[in-house]
Amino acid sequence: MTATKTRRRTAFGTILVLMLALLGLAPSGASAASSCPPGGSHCYAIGQLYRNDFTGIYGHWHSNNMYLNDYNGSQHINSEMWLLIPGGGWVETGLTNANSSSDPNPCGCTAYEVFWDDAAANNGGYWQHWVANVTPDGTDHWYEIVHGNNNTWNIYHDGYLVGNSANAAAANGVRQDIGGEVASNILSNIHVDWFEMTAEFRDGAGNWYWSDGGASVPTQSIDNPPFTGYWVNSDWVWEHS
Repeated sequence: MTATKTRRRTAFGTILVLMLALLGLAPSGASAASSCPPGGSHCYAIGQLYRNDFTGIYGHWHSNNMYLNDYNGSQHINSEMWLLIPGGGWVETGLTNANSSSDPNPCGCTAYEVFWDDAAANNGGYWQHWVANVTPDGTDHWYEIVHGNNNTWNIYHDGYLVGNSANAAAANGVRQDIGGEVASNILSNIHVDWFEMTAEFRDGAGNWYWSDGGASVPTQSIDNPPFTGYWVNSDWVWEHS
């Protein structure tokens, strides 16, 4: 953990809620679709917070079970958080369960892994980054994206620096998203244990707040059916129904 995170609470286990969403099949940006039609779906269920001065976002959640019955092609399921930057780029980090043959994972297999990805503004490119293969053992872990030098973004996992994004170069972020993403051809083949995800953000002055505080009110973007999700104070909770 970085020094600024020593005050973090563990907010998991309070409320069990239902949620999940699916995302489109290409790069996993955080702009959600309006529905989840069967076949080739890529949709989301995410909690959102809009500001114009994000200099960091933070979240923690359990490494819970989530899987598909078919991982062919680019099908995947994620529990993650995103920081969107001006011009449509983003940095994201979290957990994914996917066939890793097309990403940097050295195993070249279907893997439950920690990852981070980034995309440049104005459709300037998309990059995937593998951190570690892990297991869905229910343990709690910390994820953080913080503004670095020269408009880069530092990515932390459990307090350790695991990456730096110069691709999504920006002085600030404009939206925090946290929640679930799925790309699957068959929606009924999805399984997800509940995820309660605590969210915080850092403003332009370097102050940290719960994501239900500050100058903005959290919103949500949920692709239905068959997924739901909602805020519980500063936590976003989701699960496949």
